[in-house]
Amino acid sequence: YIDDLFSVLARSRFGCYIDNVFYGIYGYADDLVLLSPNRFGLQCMLKLAKSFLEKLGLKISVNHVVPKKSKTQCVAFRIKRDPHPISLNGINLP
Repeated sequence: YIDDLFSVLARSRFGCYIDNVFYGIYGYADDLVLLSPNRFGLQCMLKLAKSFLEKLGLKISVNHVVPKKSKTQCVAFRIKRDPHPISLNGINLP
């Protein structure tokens, strides 16, 4: 049932593309990785994923007490300064 999320994100036109092939999400078991060339696209993809998963009764894992211990985290490559944070449920992801 999670396959539909891949289609939702591909249709959004956010995320990474190579030769018009969507590479914006990878999944294995219950783990997902979202890929975007920019912060804005990643924030939009996360919002779409959250909405999609909530309709299925699923939640994205975030430690509200100690966000740095969250399973959900962000990585930015080739950035010389800290980027503006990506947020989920009003919490900035580490």
